Amino acid sequence: RSPKKGVVIPSWPKHHCYDWNALYTVSWWYNYHPVPDVEYYNKWWCTYLSGAVPQGDDRAACFPSDPTEVEFIPMVYGIPGLGHHANTSFLDVPVEYNTILGFNEPDRPEQANIDPEEAAVAWIEFQEKYPGKELVSPATAGANTEWFDSFMEACEVLGCRIDYLATHYYTGGTAEKTMKILKDYSDRYGGRKIWFTEFAMAREHDEHKIVQLINDLIPQLEHSDFIYRYSWFFEPLL
Repeated sequence: RSPKKGVVIPSWPKHHCYDWNALYTVSWWYNYHPVPDVEYYNKWWCTYLSGAVPQGDDRAACFPSDPTEVEFIPMVYGIPGLGHHANTSFLDVPVEYNTILGFNEPDRPEQANIDPEEAAVAWIEFQEKYPGKELVSPATAGANTEWFDSFMEACEVLGCRIDYLATHYYTGGTAEKTMKILKDYSDRYGGRKIWFTEFAMAREHDEHKIVQLINDLIPQLEHSDFIYRYSWFFEPLL
């Protein structure tokens, strides 16, 4: 297993029991929620191929067989009342988790949708609520420096603690272009290491091109010191 390689398993499409059998090279995962099992949010999130929902102890089939080998990383998605989950009551992050991902694409109206200054104020509350935890920054869409510059300016005044950066980038270009964007992002914000928490090849259906990008990009992510972890966006077709 690669200590860097992870996977995003969203809560809205169906995730099938035993999908984890095919994900044997990853060492961590997340799902945009503070807890691994999002049945409380979407009853149909994890099903058998027949469509039946596993119950009780059978729900173990929805998750890695050994959670110590494949670490779950919780996320605080955003601010209650704003964005995509405006009417959702966010659960607290359980005490056993040591690293927490910050707000998901606050620069996007259809995602967390938070103004940079408001996000900085919320971040102070976030870090006070979870002292002693490793905090990964809000994840901008497309390595958005305009939003993040404003966030960091407000954070410098308020005293935010940010241990790592996070961002997303969906490329139609080359692996080299993606790596340059990520390196520039790291350098712009004090050389902090990056959790590259969403990436894929946007609007591309040619399997050969997708595989070629993976073959070109993954080794560079693995061997770049400024990349701390990365996760491919995984969405089942069924």
